Amino acid sequence: MNPRIALVHFDPGEENFSQSAINLVDRVQFLPHLARELDMESVSISASEVLEGDAASQEKLRTLLCGCAVIFWRYGRTALSADLLALEKTIQELCGGRFFDSAEAIDESFNLSKFYPLFEKAGLPQASTTLVPLNSELCFRDKNHFVKEVKKRLPWRLPKSGVFLRTFYSTRKGFPGMNYAMSKAELLDRCWNQLEHFRDQNIDIGGFAIREFLNLQACWDEKQRYSIPREFRIFVLDGQPIFWVYHLPLEELRYQLKAPDWDILGTPSAAQLQLMREYATRGAAVLKTRFLTIDFALLETGELTVVEANPAYCAGWNHRGALVGLYAQVFQRLVGRPLFSRDRLYELAERLDVDFWKEDEVFGFFDV
Repeated sequence: MNPRIALVHFDPGEENFSQSAINLVDRVQFLPHLARELDMESVSISASEVLEGDAASQEKLRTLLCGCAVIFWRYGRTALSADLLALEKTIQELCGGRFFDSAEAIDESFNLSKFYPLFEKAGLPQASTTLVPLNSELCFRDKNHFVKEVKKRLPWRLPKSGVFLRTFYSTRKGFPGMNYAMSKAELLDRCWNQLEHFRDQNIDIGGFAIREFLNLQACWDEKQRYSIPREFRIFVLDGQPIFWVYHLPLEELRYQLKAPDWDILGTPSAAQLQLMREYATRGAAVLKTRFLTIDFALLETGELTVVEANPAYCAGWNHRGALVGLYAQVFQRLVGRPLFSRDRLYELAERLDVDFWKEDEVFGFFDV
């Protein structure tokens, strides 16, 4: 009998999509096909079915879920929300299901105020950071009171290069032009503007992470039209890095640049990939999340720095090769099977018509 897994997701219309990532709906549609190819059965369940269904619907869900080997978030919230916790609790009450990652574990790798200090203790290189938590009382005071209180928590002097402002929940960066500041006055104004922006949407941002601005290496095409920052995303499964990809909209750029221009992209060296692999392994070791990403960037000095972490369920990738090259390995681990060799991944990609374009140049696999 083929093993069965449950793929639980929030409705696409509720998701905070990343513009640089491949459309998450495509992932939702593809994963059941991949499961069948791997001789597995999958059950797709939305949050609304679980949280809003009547008694009869709940009984049907119980029947479906009780036969599943594991429950896997197909994609989820960009923060630990009441809905995510309620969804997890309801499913566990229905069937006592085993989640691959708990809501608590997912939050740890989404919340900058949690994983930045852990990474610092683990010795990972990263920008100097000041964390400014926000309580509800502070969030709803007037601007003058807010600025006065936040100012007390800032470093005495900002770095000469300026600072980059983030909210605690890493994928919520606000809007272009509002994340960079050179002075305290500018920074405080940016904080207030972002707070108002998110407060109007009833979004809890947790607080601000104020990081030293670091200049990254970048490549340009021959006509100097497109800048390509040298940022990379490493996917980690149970503490083991398995997949890397350039962290930029490759699928868009591949059609805008002529093929020869891609040679200027700057494929990471074997030594750089090995160092990212080592750092990703160390970073994953201090987090509870079993399936996560850790992003890295190369600085103008040639040094490597950690950018952020994310639960991989919601993390975007910028190459369709991940549909097979990443998720085939994840599905194998979900049901307790050994991971695939690279040759086996090639076979799957060919059968499922997934292109491994520019493998080992803009994306690749780590040996497992």
